[in-house]
Amino acid sequence: MSVEFATNPFGKTKNETSLPNYGTPVTAISSVLFNNVDSIFAYKSFSQPDLLHQDLKRWSEKSGDESRAKTFFQELDVRSGAGLTPLGFSHGLKNTVAIVAPGFALPYFINSLQNVPHAGKFLLNVGALNYDNTTGSVTNDYVTALDAASKLKYGVVTPISTKEVQSVALLALAIASFSNSSGAINLFDGLNYAKTIVPLVGSAPESSILARLSKVIAPGAAFDDVLDKFNELTGLRLHNFQYFGAQDAETVFVTYGSLESELFNSVISGNDAKIGLINIRVPLPFNVAKFVTTFHLLPKK
Repeated sequence: MSVEFATNPFGKTKNETSLPNYGTPVTAISSVLFNNVDSIFAYKSFSQPDLLHQDLKRWSEKSGDESRAKTFFQELDVRSGAGLTPLGFSHGLKNTVAIVAPGFALPYFINSLQNVPHAGKFLLNVGALNYDNTTGSVTNDYVTALDAASKLKYGVVTPISTKEVQSVALLALAIASFSNSSGAINLFDGLNYAKTIVPLVGSAPESSILARLSKVIAPGAAFDDVLDKFNELTGLRLHNFQYFGAQDAETVFVTYGSLESELFNSVISGNDAKIGLINIRVPLPFNVAKFVTTFHLLPKK
């Protein structure tokens, strides 16, 4: 398991807009946004307002790469009609607009983004956060975000490991940009991904992947078509469901959630017990046929 720190003990890189050798998964996700979208709207969390976008805020204040225009960045409060600002901003734009928000804020976006009156495209990067009034604690709440995503008819992708956060963020951007929906959501463990320090490894050039996708995907492609083409071009295996464990498993568990999936994987890794695990990477749209196929791939008794 990763060691958690309140702050990054390894410091910052000399180039403020590049990834450090060590950092949080949120930093890795933010790097994908900053390098591939032109406009970002970030909404404040409770307790620590910039919990999910502190890197984006810092990078936006720097000159950045002179070969591309400076990324537009605006920090906003969560309130009724929260989606109206990015909705209005996106009018007339061809490029996808990114939104960074805690999970509890998503219900405030539904009325604004449910029926986009123009060809705007939105990528929501959402940390599954909420506040439990009963216990007085911050919780990882996926239900609120998934309910909002269902009403918006947005596809949702969730990383099942910190090692794939950049790839999943790029996949979500591809789905938002090229699918027949007006948006997509990259939904992850907000609290742990904002605080856990892990090694950060640069992925394949993101802009070239998106450029290649734009040439091979027909306008208004289905969610699974974008997913399949993305995997084909990148050589990754970011499928709807991922199986881990014994090939002759007698007991198979199903998990959803970034931290939950990674913890369960670590428990059964190297275990001789006949146990298997199916991680859900794409909860929406939930592909029943692919889920059943995952079970059918296991040996029959």
